[in-house]
Amino acid sequence: MWNCKYREKIAFFLLLLNAAAAFAELSVTFEPPQFRDGLEQIEALIAEHSVVFLHEIKTTLEDSIDKPLFMEGFNRAASHASAITPSIHRKTGFFFSVGTIASLYSETLSPDMFADLENLNEESDYPGGFGVQPLVAHLGVPLDRFIPGISLSLTGGYIRLSSGDLGLETGTLGGQIHWNLQKKKQALFTWDGIALSAGGSWSLSNLSAAFEPGLIEETVEIDPDSRGPLTTLEVAVISLDPVVRAGVATRSINVSMQATTGFTLFGFLSAFAGGSVGWGLSRSAITIDMDEHIVIEGDFQGWIEDSSQGSIAIHGTDDEIVTTTWGFSAIAGLAFRFSVLDITVPVIWRPGKAIGTGLFMGVSL
Repeated sequence: MWNCKYREKIAFFLLLLNAAAAFAELSVTFEPPQFRDGLEQIEALIAEHSVVFLHEIKTTLEDSIDKPLFMEGFNRAASHASAITPSIHRKTGFFFSVGTIASLYSETLSPDMFADLENLNEESDYPGGFGVQPLVAHLGVPLDRFIPGISLSLTGGYIRLSSGDLGLETGTLGGQIHWNLQKKKQALFTWDGIALSAGGSWSLSNLSAAFEPGLIEETVEIDPDSRGPLTTLEVAVISLDPVVRAGVATRSINVSMQATTGFTLFGFLSAFAGGSVGWGLSRSAITIDMDEHIVIEGDFQGWIEDSSQGSIAIHGTDDEIVTTTWGFSAIAGLAFRFSVLDITVPVIWRPGKAIGTGLFMGVSL
């Protein structure tokens, strides 16, 4: 039988995943080990126990990683992140900057959320998630030679990173049209005017991690009643020491409108604030991939063909969780200017639900 130790290890593995939705189907492929000629009955017995072994794995995965609230949190975090770059108060001239953005969503957005995430297990769910774009390029081009106060900004970025068992692939593409009202400049203080903007963006995020849930074993009794040609043996131990790769794929399309204003002191320090109204459509899905050889230990170990040790493969993609978001977010931020160099830190906050921030460095003319 499948022992408790095995259940605990699978439960621990599921806790490490911490994110999934109900799987529509897990594809399980089993290639049984092939014994030498004359041992077909033993081969069939091992295969029969292995099928039970596989069914327990599949059932546990399908029953235990149903976390639609957590995946919805990823969708909402992705939508919120898309509004961070457009929230930067417009400059009237040409600018180019490179930065990174991150967002966090929670139904409560309180310090207790971290405890709730830490306590997330195979039976619980939590309405929270995060989004990140490590590399975002931001280009602004003035168009006031054609229409006074009008400018265009483009956003784009793509990066693929891996470190050990972790993997990250992100990308974004978007554009905004802006209308900037005239500034009022004084000796030490400059009102930076009002900037109105509207546009849209698309983003992707693929997060993956490899986990080792530990050794999984199934002990098979061969001829337990001693009536067959063999003595009672408890020597066939089916074991698996898998490495499983789990991934969370998120896609998001968003449109938004912003209004911001701000001021600059001493030509060095700028502050801006405003609001954003946006609509987004996001979808997330989970993939799990495992392809490992199984090991048969015991007195029959030497009776297996060397070229056929047997293997187990599990591949699956869940039903997508689709989330539509809309609402208001508050905008604030600081910018520091050193000659033509700029450092900007925007913050966008949806009251009680989400927060996002970024860091951009570049030049403006």
